[in-house]
Amino acid sequence: MGRLRLSPIIDSPQNHYLRNMKSVLVTGYSGQLGRAFAEVLAANHWNGEVATPSRDELDWSNAESIEKYFSSHSFDIIFHAAAYTNVELAEEQEDQATFINATSLITLSQCIDLQKTWLIYFSTDYVFDGSKVAPYTEADVPAPLNAYGRSKLAAEGIIQRLFPQYTLFRVSWLYGTRGKNFLLTMLSLATTRTELQIVNDQMGSPTFVDDLANDIYTAMSQALSGQCNLHGIFHYSPAGVCSWYDFAQQIFQLAQIPINLSPVNSDAFPQKAKRPSYSKLDSASFQSRTGIVPVSWKDQLQHCFQKMNDAQ
Repeated sequence: MGRLRLSPIIDSPQNHYLRNMKSVLVTGYSGQLGRAFAEVLAANHWNGEVATPSRDELDWSNAESIEKYFSSHSFDIIFHAAAYTNVELAEEQEDQATFINATSLITLSQCIDLQKTWLIYFSTDYVFDGSKVAPYTEADVPAPLNAYGRSKLAAEGIIQRLFPQYTLFRVSWLYGTRGKNFLLTMLSLATTRTELQIVNDQMGSPTFVDDLANDIYTAMSQALSGQCNLHGIFHYSPAGVCSWYDFAQQIFQLAQIPINLSPVNSDAFPQKAKRPSYSKLDSASFQSRTGIVPVSWKDQLQHCFQKMNDAQ
């Protein structure tokens, strides 16, 4: 007999259990997205427990650590931002990347009450091969070019198979005011360089993690109050599309840093991991379901600079 699948609680807007969801686990708190979401919860005075365990407390590369942590902790919502994200190194450590990003979810599924836990997971534009010339929708067939993309696609399959209550967001080109990302790399290089060559043949949409976290919090709140259905896969992407070169130009313009930029093809920087040449995601489904329209990537970048300026 096949496994019985009950109707997801987040697929039933009138289900009163949703309105009583309180406790939230934010994984990956040391990273840029996990920290951003925890800050959004705090800013909105979330009425419930928010756990942000360190890697010493909850290590997603270790099944025993996962089992031990969840033997004494339970949550209504798991905001799963922890991930193996080193795209280049994943080519050499695909087994480790796959365990952290995907296989660990099997262990998680065995440790929680699947009918009473809402999993919010983050995948990537790198599940696509970039062969399209129009934004990717949720209906497009994934075909990852690299190990990182394959690990995230494997995670998507596990979640859809094992977790009845899930929301899966595909996102792209994340950056913020902390961690390792393109924005901070550019600003760091500008302290020692007067000229930079930037790739101009990969197209996508840079995403500021704070805006992403705020929009997802709003969508989550709508689902919790029965206003929308967030069950399934959704693409989140700021309006507009650009190359890494375009992104760099905008960064240095806002930072008011004079620097000479030269556009080059990806061949100028040989890498082990292949990247899609076009990975813009179509947010239409997310927008129609929630009414939330992500602002443009340029506006999000301005928000990021405002935050950096406010912190000075």
